[in-house]
Amino acid sequence: MHLTLDVTFREDESRIRKEAAPENYAIFRHIALNIIRRNTSIDASVKRKRHMAAMSDDVRTTLVKGLN
Repeated sequence: MHLTLDVTFREDESRIRKEAAPENYAIFRHIALNIIRRNTSIDASVKRKRHMAAMSDDVRTTLVKGLN
C-alpha cells in the first residue's frame, strides 16, 4: 500500500507536517486510491487515472459514479 501511495501521490515528498494535517491527508489519499482502484470502466494505471481525473470533470464523475 505504501509503495502505491508513494508512486501515485508522491507521498514521501509531501511537506505537510503540522498538527493533524499529515494524518488527514493520508486518509484523503487512501480514499482517493480506493475510488480509483474500484473503477474498472477506465483502462489505465492508477497513476494515469489520477492524472486524467485531475484534468477532466467527466472522468471524475465516472470515478465517483462507479462507487454505487
